[in-house]
Amino acid sequence: MLRVRVVGAIALAFDGQPMQPPVGRPARALLGWLATHPGRHARATVAAALWPDVRDESARASLRTALSAVRDALGPAAGTALVADRNVVGLADAPDVVVDVREFERRLHAGDAAAALAEVEAGEVLADLDAEWVLRERDRHRDGVSRAMAEIAAAARSDGDEA
Repeated sequence: MLRVRVVGAIALAFDGQPMQPPVGRPARALLGWLATHPGRHARATVAAALWPDVRDESARASLRTALSAVRDALGPAAGTALVADRNVVGLADAPDVVVDVREFERRLHAGDAAAALAEVEAGEVLADLDAEWVLRERDRHRDGVSRAMAEIAAAARSDGDEA
């Protein structure tokens, strides 16, 4: 199983063993985008999201290069964790790949705010990146953390724990 942490700087672990994240900002951005956008995506969609200000042909070439660096970084995990063919790219779902923010959202949606907060460390989503899509992911995650904290506070208040 591949674990991907995107709260803070990107961190990887395969079968419990830490791995080095991809080298280079474009590869880290690609891995971060795939981790925060579950499912399979058309290559053109991913290229346009990550390289919005360049020609389509250049964006696709950048995607191929970044995808190669992600595949290299994932090493033995790439076969089950990375879904990529001529048309689509994505990360596999659990149990093959577990992403901290996805687990946070799953647990929060299931009504377990405390477990959701325990899933993620303090910090910003993809702290070493600053693209527009990253800022949206940070806002979305911050809203989820606020919701979780509000649920925990409301439960404590209803149990008579005002502190």
